[in-house]
Amino acid sequence: MQLELTADEDGTQRYPINPIHDCDTAYLEVAKAEERPLLAKAEVFLADDSNDKVEEGYIDLAKQSLFKLGVALRASEGRTYEGPVKMWSEDMATKERTQVQGIDDEVIVSSSYDVPLFSYWLRKGNLPWADGHTYRIIVMGQWEGVDVELGHADEPSYCLKREGDLVTLFRGTPTQIEGVQAFGVRREGCRLVVSGSGTRTVRLYNANGQLVRQISTCGKQAVVSLRGMPKGAYLLRLEGKRNGCWRILWDGR
Repeated sequence: MQLELTADEDGTQRYPINPIHDCDTAYLEVAKAEERPLLAKAEVFLADDSNDKVEEGYIDLAKQSLFKLGVALRASEGRTYEGPVKMWSEDMATKERTQVQGIDDEVIVSSSYDVPLFSYWLRKGNLPWADGHTYRIIVMGQWEGVDVELGHADEPSYCLKREGDLVTLFRGTPTQIEGVQAFGVRREGCRLVVSGSGTRTVRLYNANGQLVRQISTCGKQAVVSLRGMPKGAYLLRLEGKRNGCWRILWDGR
């Protein structure tokens, strides 16, 4: 006796089952496995004038005149994506979408290696983002004739904000990017001092969405140490009676 699983004719797999005694009643329960997401990776990043990823997560246009916005794609194990890829930026206030010029490609993405795509060169004079605005970065594809967002729906979105000469890319929940005034955050040297009644948990994420600090508190103040952390952009998330998020730019000093 054997169990045969078939996705298609070429993908049939056979699994032997241990001998079953003829006096016993055999029960075989087959459940459909959870389908892997189409893409295992859809990482948005900033790139410098050598097309290298900017690990700090921000560009200072006063020091670097040219940069690109990029995305690295890789399919889940056993899956392949073949189709168009476009990138859009959505203003969080107005919901207006603007296509990121240069990322408009037909690609084949497998699980073997990353496929990087880059925008055209960006400089201070041609930025499509308004000063002081926050944008959600959307990577779009097409699957079975339907336009879809590429990436994991349950992961934080990639967001971009321009503040004068500073362009910052970070991950967070778009509806909570702007700080809620129920809390106060100030920097004292290499410490962040969080104040506000009802604060329960303080979490600090790096630009890749990884949790790097977590503090639980039932008081009115919490202190988050930045000592020893790489310089770059971070997202500080406060949870309590009300929630809030702040972007933190850490210069390593």
